[in-house]
Amino acid sequence: TQSTWGFKLNTGSKAPETKMSIASSPAFERKSLLANDRYKNIVILRRKIKLSIQEMADAINALDYHKLGGPTAESLKMFIPQDDEILAFKQIEKDKKAQDKLTDEDLLIMRLCKVERLPQKLELIRFMSDCGDLMELLAPQLNVLMAASSSLKASKRVRQLLEIILAFGNYMNGIKRGPVYGFKLSSLNAVSQLKSSNKSYTLLHYIEDVVEENYPDLIDWYTDVAFIDKACRITMETVKEDVTRLNKGIQSLNKECEKSKDNRLLKGFLQENEGKVKEIVNDAKHAEDAYNDCSVFYGEKKICPSTFFGYMSNFIEAYTKAKKDNFNRREEEKRAANRRINIPRKSVVNKNGEVPNQNVLNQDSPRVANDAVVDEITKILRERPYRRADGLRRSMRRETESLSIENQEPTSV
Repeated sequence: TQSTWGFKLNTGSKAPETKMSIASSPAFERKSLLANDRYKNIVILRRKIKLSIQEMADAINALDYHKLGGPTAESLKMFIPQDDEILAFKQIEKDKKAQDKLTDEDLLIMRLCKVERLPQKLELIRFMSDCGDLMELLAPQLNVLMAASSSLKASKRVRQLLEIILAFGNYMNGIKRGPVYGFKLSSLNAVSQLKSSNKSYTLLHYIEDVVEENYPDLIDWYTDVAFIDKACRITMETVKEDVTRLNKGIQSLNKECEKSKDNRLLKGFLQENEGKVKEIVNDAKHAEDAYNDCSVFYGEKKICPSTFFGYMSNFIEAYTKAKKDNFNRREEEKRAANRRINIPRKSVVNKNGEVPNQNVLNQDSPRVANDAVVDEITKILRERPYRRADGLRRSMRRETESLSIENQEPTSV
């Protein structure tokens, strides 16, 4: 239908009719200029928003995120007036009778056409609404990342335990392959997978036994590291994106403040939150530096915290389980010994009448080790810690205290 103001009405979008209403008369039938889907979506949106058209426009201009709310601002971004709508409503604005024929949904879009910098203001309202929650989410993550990175790098006991694992790995690999001077943390998983013949006793159980008997200072080494279980749930990319959003949001608010110098709500928001955001940005930089230092220190480069700390978290979980298993086994051995204390022991012989040789991972007594081997490895670790193959001085090694070197392949333990 050709309208009196010179463009076609969308006859497919009619305002809802009500019985016994004057608007139901053909003379007062209202027709929307909006596309059908767009019109229907705006109807749904208006039902959710408990504000009049003018109240909504005033809240947008004032950046009143308390009244409008972040989710509403995000929904309104889908209904920013399009170029053809702006042109059409400008023509209608000159004709009061034509305006009377518009639906409330059209009047909303026509009012939004008059809001300066509408997309920017809606984005700022959404940011202001989310800013507090975003800072509350980031602050503990950054604290966890800094604490986990700092404690893991600073722990001498963790490095000593890894050196013991490295020593046993080299012993098991044999002298033909030559000594390995470092291994990737991902190799720690293999320590708990190498099992004895009875399948219940692993290399990790054996190492825990050795630590228990020969390294009393390392018994609770895992207590040196903090928040490892929480650090492995942090995604660095998401943290960076959130920090960037905070920083850019405050910058955009400052620019808007220069254009709206009389906006007290905006000034109050900046006064309350700008310093907090700067603190978050600085903490994020320190946390990232601490993590990078820690990961490089342990020979890992370009690896996300969830993966890096995941290796250590899984190893700690496996180690504490092995520790519990060993404790239960030792207690059972004590009870069994008490039950046999008055029973004379008989020698166990094989078919040839010989006493079998029990090695490190013997099924009958998996914990019994070759004491000479353990003593030799322990003595080497105490008197001559591992050095790089290029002849790096021991004094320099102690200064760096690094467990791995560049371009070093992981051990196969």
